[in-house]
Amino acid sequence: MTRTILITGVTGQQGGSLLKALQSNPDASSLSIRAIVRDPTAASQKLSSKSNSNLTFHKANLTDKSSLIPALTDVDTAFLFTIPQPNAEAEITQGKAFIDAAKETGRFFALGLFNTALAGKRLQLIAAKDIGEFAAKAALNPEKWKGREFELAGDELSLPEVLDVYEKVQGTRPWSVWLPYFALKLMLPVDFFLMFKFFYDDGYKANIPDLKKEYPGLQTFEDFLREKAKSKDKTA
Repeated sequence: MTRTILITGVTGQQGGSLLKALQSNPDASSLSIRAIVRDPTAASQKLSSKSNSNLTFHKANLTDKSSLIPALTDVDTAFLFTIPQPNAEAEITQGKAFIDAAKETGRFFALGLFNTALAGKRLQLIAAKDIGEFAAKAALNPEKWKGREFELAGDELSLPEVLDVYEKVQGTRPWSVWLPYFALKLMLPVDFFLMFKFFYDDGYKANIPDLKKEYPGLQTFEDFLREKAKSKDKTA
């Protein structure tokens, strides 16, 4: 029986990385993939260069539960990537609407959180492509991955190391600007500071060697930069 997977954010980095990973995996050729988008016509045109034989677009709004229910009906696996908002409450609204809609269709909801970086602290980094790869593994083999909870990262670097790697690959070193604390407080939301406090006090603790055993193609920051540079060369 054909399994159906639903993805949000297919025109963005994370949802797009999952879609790409699934469409490039031979084991996923029999899947039916649904994508929740705000404008099916625009999304179809943007993804027209990709293989879309098993992909259908469903118009819905992540804050409108009633519009999400038809898209979630008869879905076996759903991946939610919320749309970033200026305040946390607006993003929470998206998550709640999605969960409530999933409950009404009898779906089980599992939450995945992924991370970026903090200046001045050795932090773990993950490429959007690899988020898609691991999400695809879970989608294709749900029994193996069911109930597993782990943090995801492909590299762990301090800011000076990030700058060193960038300079090594790109040949130039990024410039930086110093801003006074009061200026940052005026410019940035409270949640931003709370996030950075978490990074400083606790941080993420992914077991990168074990993750590489699961997926040897897991990218380091240098791998990520070189792939991006190669991609730009091809399109130049």
